[in-house]
Amino acid sequence: MKYSNNFMRYSNFQYYISTSVFILVSFLLSACTTNLIVTPRELPIGILGEPYYAEIDIKGGSGHISGGSFSYSIHPLDSGIELIPDYSIPTSYNHLIIRGIPGKLENIRITISAETINTSFGNSSQILDKTYIIKIEESK
Repeated sequence: MKYSNNFMRYSNFQYYISTSVFILVSFLLSACTTNLIVTPRELPIGILGEPYYAEIDIKGGSGHISGGSFSYSIHPLDSGIELIPDYSIPTSYNHLIIRGIPGKLENIRITISAETINTSFGNSSQILDKTYIIKIEESK
């Protein structure tokens, strides 16, 4: 009887150690982050005087994009194009909409800067700096 009691203690100890190691490894792996993935790589060509529409998706990273850190610029300012977050979803700054009617026959530069909200223990937020060029052409 004494032998089986020691055996049970040893088995419980092994179970405790293996469970603890599994939980620790799972926790560490879940804290790993991926790089930010911004799609598309390039925006489609725009046609002078015709409606333009494109969407930008930002995925991966340590969390979703923080609205407080989000900024953008569009040059030229009077290009006829605007950028708006998709407020129909909770992570609105991870899905951006570019729309408008190009009013000048010159390229439009859109620069986006933001930071992710850190949602994983032990990880830092990630910085996004992305510039797009929309080539504007005359209609054919």
